[in-house]
Amino acid sequence: MRYHDFVEKTKIQDMRNIFETCNSSSDFIPEPLRAFYMASNPINVEVMLEDYSQIKFYPISELKNLQEDYDLPADSFCFATNNSDPVFIKEGKIFTMPHDGNTQYEFLSDNFDNYLKLLISQMR
Repeated sequence: MRYHDFVEKTKIQDMRNIFETCNSSSDFIPEPLRAFYMASNPINVEVMLEDYSQIKFYPISELKNLQEDYDLPADSFCFATNNSDPVFIKEGKIFTMPHDGNTQYEFLSDNFDNYLKLLISQMR
């Protein structure tokens, strides 16, 4: 996927959305997310969807701390929130789950690139 399409769409939606290239270590980021973060590190990015939910992406500098904020399934990696609920990757697939103690998680997409395409299609 061309991450540029997602970046441009988010900037059109709100010009306060800021992305930067990343020069810091990204070894801790799962492979399916790494290219996105290296090319388009979301410094301050929130996306409003048609259903009025807001997806907040976190910059690489906050990702390690973000993992501690939620009780996620093993081998999961949180990279965003949807109205404060974690959005995470597990075994290459994208999921979310309520942060109210419910351990059931909901499938969002079969991979990260398709998740970004889904967001593009649902942006207000």
